[in-house]
Amino acid sequence: MNTETKTTIRFQSIKVTLALAFLALSLVVLLIALGLETFFNFKTQQEAIASQQQLIVQDAANKVKIFIQEKFRILGTIAKFGNIINGTKEEKKLVLDKLLGTEPIFREAALLDTKNNVLVIASRLSSALSIQLTKPVSNDIFLKVSQGKTYISSVYIDKITSEPMIIMAVPVTNVFGDFKGILRVEVKLKFMWDLIGGLKIGNNGLAYVVDRQGYLIAFGDISRVLKGENLIHLKKVAEFVNGDKLFTRGNAEISKGIRNDKVVTNYMPLGTPDWAMVTELPILEAYNRIIRMIALSIGIIVMSIVLAIVVGIYLSKKITKPIIKLRDAANQIGEGNLDTKIVINTKDEIGELADSFNKMTTELKKSKKKIEEYNSTLEQNVEERTKDLKLSEKRFKDIAFSSADWIWEIDKNGVYTYCSEKVEDILEYKREEIIGKTPFDLMTPEEAIRLRRIFSTISKDKKPIKNLENWNLSKNGKLVCLLTDGVPIIDDQGNYMGYRGIDKDITENKHGERLRFEKETAEAANRAKSEFLSHISHELRTPMNAIIGFSELLVTSVEDEDQRSQIEMILDSGKNLLKIINDILDLSKIEAGEFKIELSPVNIHNMVKDIEKIFFNKVKEKGILFIIEIESDIPNILMLDEVRIRQVLINLIGNALKFTNKGHIRLLLNVTKHEVTNKIDLLMSVEDTGIGIPLEQQELIFEAFKQQQNQSTKLYGGTGLGLTITKRLVEMMGGKITVSSTPDQGSIFSFVLSDIKIPEQKITVESKTVFNPKSIHFEKAKILICDDNLINRKLIMNVLKHSSLDFYEAENGKVAIDLALKTHPDLILMDLIMPEMNGYDSAKIIKEHYDTKNIPIIALSASVLKNDELESYKSIFNDYLIKPLNLSELFESIKKFLRFKPVAAPIDSIETLKISFQFSEDQQGQLPCLLQTLENEFLPLYNEILKNPIIDKIEFFGKQLTSFGNKNSIETIIQYSAKIVVFANNLDIEKLFEVLGRFPMIIEEMKTLLKKQKYENSNTI
Repeated sequence: MNTETKTTIRFQSIKVTLALAFLALSLVVLLIALGLETFFNFKTQQEAIASQQQLIVQDAANKVKIFIQEKFRILGTIAKFGNIINGTKEEKKLVLDKLLGTEPIFREAALLDTKNNVLVIASRLSSALSIQLTKPVSNDIFLKVSQGKTYISSVYIDKITSEPMIIMAVPVTNVFGDFKGILRVEVKLKFMWDLIGGLKIGNNGLAYVVDRQGYLIAFGDISRVLKGENLIHLKKVAEFVNGDKLFTRGNAEISKGIRNDKVVTNYMPLGTPDWAMVTELPILEAYNRIIRMIALSIGIIVMSIVLAIVVGIYLSKKITKPIIKLRDAANQIGEGNLDTKIVINTKDEIGELADSFNKMTTELKKSKKKIEEYNSTLEQNVEERTKDLKLSEKRFKDIAFSSADWIWEIDKNGVYTYCSEKVEDILEYKREEIIGKTPFDLMTPEEAIRLRRIFSTISKDKKPIKNLENWNLSKNGKLVCLLTDGVPIIDDQGNYMGYRGIDKDITENKHGERLRFEKETAEAANRAKSEFLSHISHELRTPMNAIIGFSELLVTSVEDEDQRSQIEMILDSGKNLLKIINDILDLSKIEAGEFKIELSPVNIHNMVKDIEKIFFNKVKEKGILFIIEIESDIPNILMLDEVRIRQVLINLIGNALKFTNKGHIRLLLNVTKHEVTNKIDLLMSVEDTGIGIPLEQQELIFEAFKQQQNQSTKLYGGTGLGLTITKRLVEMMGGKITVSSTPDQGSIFSFVLSDIKIPEQKITVESKTVFNPKSIHFEKAKILICDDNLINRKLIMNVLKHSSLDFYEAENGKVAIDLALKTHPDLILMDLIMPEMNGYDSAKIIKEHYDTKNIPIIALSASVLKNDELESYKSIFNDYLIKPLNLSELFESIKKFLRFKPVAAPIDSIETLKISFQFSEDQQGQLPCLLQTLENEFLPLYNEILKNPIIDKIEFFGKQLTSFGNKNSIETIIQYSAKIVVFANNLDIEKLFEVLGRFPMIIEEMKTLLKKQKYENSNTI
């Protein structure tokens, strides 16, 4: 009973399967047919919708274009026939007023002459609210309209009414077509709101207008227009904004609409103006016919499914009936009844299957008899084989136990399947802990990668493993070197099954080899580093010699104050770069312990001002704030290593600037005074609002050549050396640097220098002065300049050209020897590193020759020399100078060997600024008003600048003062304010504040003149 129930259930599932198969086949055919028909109908309907949308958006766009063209036509008519060329100012004003009265969309109209000057303005607003065009916009309008073209601007939002506005302009010409001026109007785009709101887009569609930046100009919902909403996130708006301006039409597509619903949308560029009309139709309305067609197709599919199920059930019953007989017979055979016969009277595949079943039962009966005979001898064979296996296993265990090495086996996946107990002596693991692991699990990650690659090649070719050295980690983390030998395991069928082998501990031998190798490597690295430093020093200093030398030469020969100030900035920047190059090269001295801190009196306030100048332009370009806060208790002069402090601050501020794109950078200097000793603790910190540093990487960034992970090298650049040098310099000065940072919020780098001495006596730190080569004149003499770099030779000749000297040039040591013997110069300037023959060998030969041995030779070198090298050079050369050459040092050295006389240097241009006034009679009458303006308007602004000296405010003050001087024709004020603007633009802080401090003198001078004038008037009466 149970058997029949199970059988029925199983064959019912076959019937269902056949029915489903028939149903699936029918559905596939039906779905393909209906799908193709639906697809082609959909494409046809989609094209019709696209065409309809194109017509709609084109019609809407034409209405806006016609309106704009009509306004241009009105302006053109006024410009030609509105009595606007030859009329009086009142007549021109009347024409413009009539234009505003006729066209309510015009808010302001202006007439300009041929030089772009405003002649008359008519406006619906007060004069104070009249539009103020920037100079680039005004020039753009004039350039286009003066060529006889019309002009229409981009859309902008009025700050008062928050309405979108544009500017239109047409040329004003006479009857002969000659250009006589410009008629310009400001147009309110509010007129488009009613126009766009009245457009009929289907039943529930809508339209709106955007400009080339994606801002909404016209829409039925006025509040969204007034907000200045940008719609670039909409697909069609983005396509218009980012597309070709000459593209004339879009394609209708389904996308998100302005109301965040799914719509069929399209756009049409207007051309002039550069706007686009966008239309949207709800997707349900646009695809209504397609939806109805799809619903009809679904109904047909449902009816087809019902019909296929009925036919499938009928056919499945007919097919499964003979299969049931086969099933019953197979169950009987499975229960051991091999005499069962299957009778199926059909001449098809099922009938042949029944005959095969009958033949199978006959063969099974024969096999059963043979198996019974084999089982009788099997037990005896198994017992004998077991004895042999136990003997082999005991022999293998005895060998493994007596061996000093570790015996192992791994399967074809590299997993240990056996290991001897000696593994505990070598790696401290018990054998049970090794089984199931791979050899790579016991290695360092780097060693595992190397060994995987080697083992992959060996196992692929099934080669033996010979003397393979590999480093492993013991259970306690100790490194152990093993020497591995092994052979592949191959079964009787030739299949690869794994490896069997032995590991020998050779750690002690490898440690000795490693120590020797590390020593040799370290010695080679030191030699390479020394050679690299010598080479890179020469390569860097050679071009810096020309940059600094020519800059020092130019700064004394240029009279224009603006240009001179700019050259001084180049000179300062070159010297700062040279200091940084020297500091980087000194990194090797830090590591070798040869680096020394040199303390000297430093004006900390001047140093901070210099650093502010260095970063001013970069900070201004990024649009961030650079804040400097110095505690008032900090003494002016402190005993510090100025070069190292400067480099640390430049590194930290430069790092902050690189990773900060908004917000600010703050340099803070605080001090803690010691009550007993005359010393202080100086705290310096650099705070930024940049990208920040994750906590786990805040120690990593101080390592050499390491940068923050996931940092874009392309975006931020850098070598990862700056913070390393900074940290070591701070530590050399007895301080400690720390960092506090939060990702995306910013970082604070701080360091404290303790026990800084304050000089007991008052020390004045000399201000930087530029050496003037013209202040020294050398008498008649001959100089031989030997240098392979032509620029360096020309530099020295240019520096000394004002003296009575004859120059000879040599590009290498051999040429220098020949020229020295021929010309017998009074002095030789000799570069050390040159092709063919270096300066040392050349100088040695010259000094050994009888005719030239007394000629003084000054060595010039861009390389870093060791102490022993410097001593050997002193025996040959009379003096030694380091490149880049310092002009003052060069002149001091030459003065030791050639006769000279001093020449008076020119007076600085600031000193020549005389504060004296020459007023005409009309100006003398206005003197009280001029003085009142300076005291009431400019003096408060001047006092505010002194409290908060920001470069931009100082420059604005200078420009306002220039405008005041030009308006009243006061030459002294014009010259004075021009210097303020020049020094502010060039960031020449010292000269800027020097000239700025003379402003009160101008007011006092004018007061003196006014008193003198009153006195003279009273005596006249």
